[in-house]
Amino acid sequence: MAAAMVCQPTKEQPQWGGSVHGHSYKPRDRAMMHANLMNNYFNPNSVYTEEDFRRRFRMRRNVFKRLLCDVQQVNPYFNKCGTEQAFLVYKEEYLHEPNQEDLNQLLRKAEDRGFPSMKGSLDCMRWDWKNCLTRWQGGFSGRLRKPTVVSEAVASYDTWIWHAFFGVLGFQNDITVLKHSPLFNRLMKVKAPQLDYYINDRQYNMRYYLANVIYPKWATLVQAIPNPRNDAEKLFTLHQEAYQKDVERAFSILQAR
Repeated sequence: MAAAMVCQPTKEQPQWGGSVHGHSYKPRDRAMMHANLMNNYFNPNSVYTEEDFRRRFRMRRNVFKRLLCDVQQVNPYFNKCGTEQAFLVYKEEYLHEPNQEDLNQLLRKAEDRGFPSMKGSLDCMRWDWKNCLTRWQGGFSGRLRKPTVVSEAVASYDTWIWHAFFGVLGFQNDITVLKHSPLFNRLMKVKAPQLDYYINDRQYNMRYYLANVIYPKWATLVQAIPNPRNDAEKLFTLHQEAYQKDVERAFSILQAR
């Protein structure tokens, strides 16, 4: 996949993990930097306003504080650490692929709502890239003619985003991003566990995702019916579109508007 190729280190690029031979140590005065961060954004009468915070970090300050509170409840260590470490725990807690316990919970909830073996709702969102470098703007500008980054995500019923992938240079719509996404890597490598289930007396053994009608008709994607013709199709589309709103709600939370 393109993302894997970009991120793969070469022999000339030493991996992170320790000091680099020949480089001198530069003290960063982390205590002062933390004090400046708090004074700029979090202390009473901070330098930057609520609107400045939302514009810079793409979320409202109260949303970030709520995430920080969740992180501190998961690991009390971060009650006495700087705010910046919270992002690392957030990634480990919320942006990991579902483990077996998570998966069982997702499948139980999906079956209760009428979609057995469904793993989540898939969709993409476009983020305006205000400070995109001039030389990159052509590759990140799609039909809107302005630099944007396409974010692909899978969200669960409780708006947990457990898969996120950002489109790279030249891939500026849902389909091209999907084709370069690592979402189905485990399935393609025959490493994803199979699960037998039946719908209308027909056996299936592949988990799937809910998506909107613009996505390709793959066995792993289930879209709503564009023009339902009878009561059964109308009922299915009603439930499919309602469940698909899980990922839309997750995106709305990220925008915090």
